[in-house]
Amino acid sequence: MIDIAQALIDAGKKYKKELLAMPVAALAEVFPFITIVTGLQGKMIGGILSTDAQLRPYRTAKGESDGTKIVAFEWETFLGDVVKEFDPNVLLGTLYTSPTATKPTDTQIARLVALEMAKKVGEALYDNLFIAKRNAAGDHTADLFNGYSSLISSQVVAGILSLANKNFIDNSGVKITADNVGDVLKAFWRGRNPLLKKLAVNFYIPTTVMEMYEDWFQVEYGHAPWNSGIEQKTLVGTGGKCTLVPFPNMEGQPYMFISIKDNVKMGVDQMSDAETVEIRRVDNPKVVQFFMKAYFGVGFETFDKTFFSAIKISIDPVANFANSAVAATTASFTWTAAENATSLKIQKSVDAGVNWTDATHAAIAVGAATIQVTALVTATTYKFRLVVADGLNNGTSNIVTVITA
Repeated sequence: MIDIAQALIDAGKKYKKELLAMPVAALAEVFPFITIVTGLQGKMIGGILSTDAQLRPYRTAKGESDGTKIVAFEWETFLGDVVKEFDPNVLLGTLYTSPTATKPTDTQIARLVALEMAKKVGEALYDNLFIAKRNAAGDHTADLFNGYSSLISSQVVAGILSLANKNFIDNSGVKITADNVGDVLKAFWRGRNPLLKKLAVNFYIPTTVMEMYEDWFQVEYGHAPWNSGIEQKTLVGTGGKCTLVPFPNMEGQPYMFISIKDNVKMGVDQMSDAETVEIRRVDNPKVVQFFMKAYFGVGFETFDKTFFSAIKISIDPVANFANSAVAATTASFTWTAAENATSLKIQKSVDAGVNWTDATHAAIAVGAATIQVTALVTATTYKFRLVVADGLNNGTSNIVTVITA
């Protein structure tokens, strides 16, 4: 019988470099669409050159331009660690459940167990590429760094991404379905900056949107959108320049975006002694401790409209917003609590839904499922709706009509 604990400790030393590389290797699925930056610790400054330089008719005068500047953007990798105690004999049983032609050596078994642990770290990074939100006091991968959706959301709030800047559209008022998805994607593409449309770009979308697009295409054109032997996933009407890139880990996120691969970054270290991995004994003789310390983060080189554009969407807005009670100046409402929302608000209209105003002044808890609206006018017809920001139910709910007593 092997001493798997000691073999693991030895394997941790012998295969240190391989173990540190495993979490990144577990992200191999995204490599064709995301640029890996190695040797990165902490903040990285990216940016785009903005200039009005033009070739003019020749003249002696300089006529120098003052319209040249670098628009900088900063993103960051964060140092994280894993401290996990486990019984190697239990994990061993899950890895070797069937006989092999050649009995593996102690070292081979230990290496496989150690790599399995490191692989799990990478799988957690993959699951949180979009949804992670930095929380230094947190205990999970979702707290380690700011994912792509979190970065986009913060730039929308800051006004860097906006309709005025021609790099953002809020389409969350329209629920995306298999009936309209193709039209929504095409309309978004057609409204992009002409310079962006000249490039070979990726359209990063949730897998659910990809599936709806396939159904839409089948109905619209009477056949599958691509040959199964080629799997050329390009958006119809883009001349093959816009590749649809579906990600299952984008599910429930409120944003889709178009960009070039070089603009979408993933930062790791993989080069310095600041990262480490080891397997060591603890007080309990039956278990060992897996310890890893590494840098990780994602970002965008720039949000300039020439290289980036985002759209806010709604796939599963709240559909059971309902009036539960009404009086002369108050009305109460219920709904199924939204998942992973960042804010909620109730809006009201007195002109049949033409104009909307906030119906409450106090903030509504994001996990709320009921509320009472006050200060209404007696004997008045109102329309109400729930607006959810971000998360699975991002978007505008169904509309409810209420007549006060």
